Amino acid sequence: RMSFAPLSAHTCAVTGTAETEATCLVIPEHAPDGRLVVAIGDRAFAGMTSLCAVMLPDSLLSIGRRAFAFCTSLEEIHVGRNSRLSHIGNRAFTGCDRLSVLRLGHLRNGLVCEANAFAYCSRLRSVVLPQGMTALSEGMFEGCRRLSHVCLPSTLTTPSGNPFSGCSGVTGGCSGSGSSVTGGSIILPSA
Repeated sequence: RMSFAPLSAHTCAVTGTAETEATCLVIPEHAPDGRLVVAIGDRAFAGMTSLCAVMLPDSLLSIGRRAFAFCTSLEEIHVGRNSRLSHIGNRAFTGCDRLSVLRLGHLRNGLVCEANAFAYCSRLRSVVLPQGMTALSEGMFEGCRRLSHVCLPSTLTTPSGNPFSGCSGVTGGCSGSGSSVTGGSIILPSA
């Protein structure tokens, strides 16, 4: 049983669940009252240590601050092929220790991630970021010690401090983007 908060006459945010020991969450596209689910609220599922997988609806536009923070068993985030996801809040997935692969390359809405969105996901090893993304936030992948493969979009235009702080193992990436990661910082191609 999930809880929802109206955002407008036709939309809402999911704000949590009574099933705090759930291992898999399927976020519905519509709330019981028929409103379209477009957001996951701040801290909605934070600290759910039994949660292993979450399936996000295509209608979802944003994930709030610390929404899944410290879900230490979270291994899978299912983002649909037709997803409209465009915003991931500050520390939304920080401390998700078992997350190993992050595939967001199919998103087409110019994804924006706030600071430390995936910080300290200690088993994260591979990341694919979407075209249309123009910047990476400060500390976005900070402390992801096992991160070794990052596919950066060619649309990156804004240097962003140090999104890969503490990720000394990043050695490979997708060719053709022109960007690279050196010492935890992004090196953009010169114009």
